[in-house]
Amino acid sequence: MENKTKLIVADDHHLVRQGIVSLLEDVDFVEIIGEASNGKQVLDLLKSSKIPDVLLMDVDMPLLSGIETLERINQEFFGIKIIMLTMLNNKDIIQRSVDKGAKGFLFKNTSVEELAMAIKKVAIGETYFSSDVALTLLNKNTTPQYQSLDILTEREIEILRY
Repeated sequence: MENKTKLIVADDHHLVRQGIVSLLEDVDFVEIIGEASNGKQVLDLLKSSKIPDVLLMDVDMPLLSGIETLERINQEFFGIKIIMLTMLNNKDIIQRSVDKGAKGFLFKNTSVEELAMAIKKVAIGETYFSSDVALTLLNKNTTPQYQSLDILTEREIEILRY
């Protein structure tokens, strides 16, 4: 195949990250160029000129959450397409990710085939949201779940404390 899609995988759970990388190594159009376990490592990779076509990133990570990292990348770098990945079926998280510039969103229960299709579509400039994600966004009865403060920035938490 001609040009492979350069990919960075970011997930704070080592076993999950290694599993994703291992599965994607068998996808002929994907080249894994880096891995990160938190948002700060993602930014460090990008600053060291490891620039992917697509970044596959967990929403819930330490130091900088996926959403905070997504926002920083879209402010500081150009042309990196980001697919968010989570196990949390939460409309607010999905909407915040889209608002901050995510080009794709998948739940972690997705198949390898769907993940590969999402990477391919996002790499060529399209968006990709799994059917479960689309249903969550369209469901007007979805009640926000505020189970985790991890999606908030440090400043947002500071304001809540006041």
